Amino acid sequence: MKQSLIKLLLFAFVLSKGQTFTHSLSIASKQNGLQALAVNPELKNLANTSFSDLRIYDKSKNEVPYFLVNESFNYSSTNFKEYKIQDKEIGKGRYTNFIIENPKKEPMQNIILCVANSDAIKVCNIVGSDDKKQWFAVSDGIFLYNLYNEQSVYAYRTLGFPLVNYKYIKIEINDLHTLPLNILKAGYFEGAISAGKLNEVKPEVSNYTTSKPNKTSNAAFKFNNPTIINKVSFKVKAPNFFKRRASIYVYKTRTIRKQEERYKDVLLEFELNSETSNTFNLNDFREKEFEVEIANADNLPLEFEAIKFEQLQTYLVADFKAGEV
Repeated sequence: MKQSLIKLLLFAFVLSKGQTFTHSLSIASKQNGLQALAVNPELKNLANTSFSDLRIYDKSKNEVPYFLVNESFNYSSTNFKEYKIQDKEIGKGRYTNFIIENPKKEPMQNIILCVANSDAIKVCNIVGSDDKKQWFAVSDGIFLYNLYNEQSVYAYRTLGFPLVNYKYIKIEINDLHTLPLNILKAGYFEGAISAGKLNEVKPEVSNYTTSKPNKTSNAAFKFNNPTIINKVSFKVKAPNFFKRRASIYVYKTRTIRKQEERYKDVLLEFELNSETSNTFNLNDFREKEFEVEIANADNLPLEFEAIKFEQLQTYLVADFKAGEV
């Protein structure tokens, strides 16, 4: 990452430490309106958790307001259940409107849209009714962003809102600044949990050792900076059948009777099993160095083809203009 701000380019992300800017990244805007700019893992790990030490400046050195949008772990499976869509209107009055029927008035707090790939950012409102005559506000100003899938020509995105049980839910998507989205279907998923967009983060140093006396194996990892990790996956090469207790821990120090001692602080305990995917989600994990300890008991140590760490994508959303802010 560049160590000084390049003034010739239009936009720059600047990470501040105290009153001193230490890192910068310049990005030029190609269009007007709201844009979601993906934050790369390097910048995300350098910034604090709330991003309060990050600023966006335009070419005139004016600060540009922004807000954060974070990917999350969403419900997903191949079993997509469609809602019946009524009264669909595209581009009329510069809005896309359609109604989802909830005939049994079951409690709902999200609707998943299947959208043809688009990099547009949309704002939508959700209203509810029991008779399609009188409508009531449910949620205003919901942002639809990152509406594309690199492995497919369409993407699934979730609209979340407060729990309601209206018979009809109307979705109103603002088309004032961009052309309408191609909404293919709406519904919900039944099945397992899978992740939103993830970026792989790789340690600078890794080491795998086995202690026969302790009957354990240890994988140690070190990153350049404290790193946010949301998901860890273990791909075991051998043996074909296994079942092992494992944990992730960091070393910390504490003072007992005026003496400092080093101890293991266990952050996560789990099981590696040949009958499962061996993929685990982590909450509030941000460490520079840590280890994975595997209890072998009287079994042969595991051989790993790969241990993969991933981080959920974060976006900075701001109102940009081509050539100026």
